[in-house]
Amino acid sequence: MMYFTLIRSKAASASMQANLSLLEALVRTARSRFSTLVARLSELHNRSVAIALWASLGKSGKHNGHGDSLASVARDAIAVIKVMDRMADELLLESKQSLSSVGHLSGNVREIAFGGWRLLGGQSMNDLRAVAVEEKLRRMPRLVISLLEVATILEGTVADLAPTVDGKTIEEKDHVSSDSRLLRSSF
Repeated sequence: MMYFTLIRSKAASASMQANLSLLEALVRTARSRFSTLVARLSELHNRSVAIALWASLGKSGKHNGHGDSLASVARDAIAVIKVMDRMADELLLESKQSLSSVGHLSGNVREIAFGGWRLLGGQSMNDLRAVAVEEKLRRMPRLVISLLEVATILEGTVADLAPTVDGKTIEEKDHVSSDSRLLRSSF
């Protein structure tokens, strides 16, 4: 004999749906900040390499290594940011999965589960699924906040790195990039 178990779906509350949407928006913000940081660090890396080249081939003949060090730090920071961006991508995927698992249900939706078997301890598969979704929802805000904190720290690091070349900001060294273009064209 086959029997059906009628399970009343618990509709996701509007606040839960709003929280999931907010988390998704925050993760998108973190990813946007990470891509901006990668662009700024790539520019900083390229300019510091040009400054190092100019310094090594310049009139002084001395090479103090600041441009090389800055290029190395920028390269390492880009690698860290790319890892953080992948983490943000995973959180975005989890957020979408969580939102789809709770769904936009109305209060009168019913689910029919076939079979009445139970797991050890009296928990059904639906109970375990609900616990897993709840656990994701509980830890996601902390992870998203941590991602945004890392983005803020890295933004400060990029700002701190910019003025390290000869006591001037990279933007003040724009003439170096134009001079390095002339230098490159002479090879």
